[in-house]
Amino acid sequence: MHLPRFVLILLASTILAATAQADTTGGSTTHQITSLPYTITSPGVYFLNANFSPGTNIDAITVQTDGVTIDLNGHTISGEAIGNAVTCAAISCNGPSRLTVRNGTIRGYAYGIYIGSPGGSASASHGHLVENVRFLGCTYTAVALAANGSIIRHCQAYKIGGSSQPFLPNGVGFLTFFYFNSVLDCDVSELTSTNPASYPTVGIYADTGSGTLLVNNRIGGAHYGIAFNSGGSGKYRDNLCAASVTIPYFGGTDAGNN
Repeated sequence: MHLPRFVLILLASTILAATAQADTTGGSTTHQITSLPYTITSPGVYFLNANFSPGTNIDAITVQTDGVTIDLNGHTISGEAIGNAVTCAAISCNGPSRLTVRNGTIRGYAYGIYIGSPGGSASASHGHLVENVRFLGCTYTAVALAANGSIIRHCQAYKIGGSSQPFLPNGVGFLTFFYFNSVLDCDVSELTSTNPASYPTVGIYADTGSGTLLVNNRIGGAHYGIAFNSGGSGKYRDNLCAASVTIPYFGGTDAGNN
């Protein structure tokens, strides 16, 4: 199977910090995000007060500190039109740990959410949670998770792929790297690739994959449903792939009821 190695670098972009309104509730600092792009440099809870369409090829929200919760609060962050040559993320967190993102919609962008670990697996960020987020029309992947001990759950990835960037040719619903991560109860459908012969689409792909658990997910409209790197030792169970998936399962260990 020929799958591209993920490059843990996003193109540099200029991020302008927007003004936040803050108060304290139950001992946690709460910030209202009133415009994008926005850079988070302090721990706390951040929530959107409206739908936003930044409209340029830059990361919408950049997280630069540990212990951040982003509550989309039922709102939508919209990026470039589907198919444009974007390389940015709606939410980018390259190094910090313990990011939580929940409750809303992300559409467009190459990466819906990008979580990276510049130091690699030995010093990877950890403890992230992405839940109850709908991803629509991301041109590469809904979530790229390069971390340890993190969870993606109750999310939907729909119409993923179509990037014109040569290094991001195929749609991948959810992408995990490193160790002890879980993708639970998610739905992936209608993935596309600009070079399907060499770079097939994948519903959920676990690179490295040691300790990775993929449980109770549903996948349709992809070449591979669930795929592990050939050296990965993760497990999968209770997953369902539609007839439109060419190869439902590749690599890893089948723990039953798939």
